[in-house]
Amino acid sequence: MNFNDFYKLDGIVMNVANECPLRCSYCYANKMHGLMSNEVAETILDKCYKNHIEKGSDKKFKVSFYGGEPLVNFSLIKQIVE
Repeated sequence: MNFNDFYKLDGIVMNVANECPLRCSYCYANKMHGLMSNEVAETILDKCYKNHIEKGSDKKFKVSFYGGEPLVNFSLIKQIVE
């Protein structure tokens, strides 16, 4: 059994950046650094969207962006949206 046997995905939240230029002392993004790669994003989207189609969803597939400041990785967000 795997994840796709149980769940129908209509959307995902992608943590595209663990960075933020503000560096607030209370924020987790101040302690963790890194950006999601194009390859990881493509793999996630392919598998999740495939699940969405295979389960016959009649809803639009939604992608939300999350992170310390997601726009730090704007080039990836742009690629995902395209």
